[in-house]
Amino acid sequence: MGWLLLLAAACDTEAGPAPLATAGSAGATSSASAGTSGAPGSAGTPAGASGGTNGGSSSTAGVSGVASNAAGAAGVAGAAGAAGAAAAAGAAGAAGAGGSAGAAGTGGTSSAGGSGGSGPGVAESLQGLTIQVRCGAAANQMRSCNYVAPADANCNSNQLRAYATATAKMGGAPGTFYDVTLHVRGIVEANVYTGGTSDMNGFYVGGNVGGQGGPQYSQYSLEVSSPATVYHLNQLDPGAQQDKYKNADGSVVHHFGFVIDYHETIKVEGGATVSLFGRDNDCLMGRNCEPPANDFGKCTLQKIAGLTEQQVPQGASGFDGNFVWIDVEQSAISK
Repeated sequence: MGWLLLLAAACDTEAGPAPLATAGSAGATSSASAGTSGAPGSAGTPAGASGGTNGGSSSTAGVSGVASNAAGAAGVAGAAGAAGAAAAAGAAGAAGAGGSAGAAGTGGTSSAGGSGGSGPGVAESLQGLTIQVRCGAAANQMRSCNYVAPADANCNSNQLRAYATATAKMGGAPGTFYDVTLHVRGIVEANVYTGGTSDMNGFYVGGNVGGQGGPQYSQYSLEVSSPATVYHLNQLDPGAQQDKYKNADGSVVHHFGFVIDYHETIKVEGGATVSLFGRDNDCLMGRNCEPPANDFGKCTLQKIAGLTEQQVPQGASGFDGNFVWIDVEQSAISK
């Protein structure tokens, strides 16, 4: 493409992991053991059943039974006497007093997001992840611009490279996976991807550029190291979405500012690297120009509501390049 070129700054942020709040442990419930009831005394042998000697034995057994009964008063039942003079049953031991219930544990703080609460939680380090690429010289009837100087030899090499990068490290525990809900906003050059899945709002999981897209158009992606996944952020889906940006001859023009604004949930392992990239192979990008795409004679700048000038300088402030801004809405342990 015969367009002039000028370097744009990329944003690179890195933050340490945020602590994971855990739910408080429930108080242990204690109880005293009930007193053991005495076993019945062994029955005494009948007196005189086999003569005087046996009668004496039965009498002894009966005494043993009484002694056991005495033990039963302390919580152990005496053994019943041998048959003949049956020993009295030992008194049942007194039941132990019931233990007091333990105090309930305090629940974990929900804003930590570690166990399903609202707020960034362990994904706090991803909050405000952004890349912002300013336009250099305008080209192609004002709707494209350079982001590196024209003298840059890479601009004619057709080599795909990253011209903007921002990286952060996910908080939480390695080996634990989290569902992180993001609010993705931006104004970017559009592209088309194939081989993955689309949410039909600009968000495309997996795949590569293809169809009416190509490496000369910017590829904006969010890439997670574990589980290794590439999320493309600027998919211009076929159908009604593409129709909005077609030329009179039916071809799709990418030289405009494609507004993205959606909520998506991604999976991230604790401690994983999360990176935001802008890539292409020709040093040019579509400016932040309002459609229609075939209106090359002018460029009306667009703005996204809800972002301050300190976050992203847009519109009247003169920012006419591309940007992506990510807010973290909540994180929770993946189930």
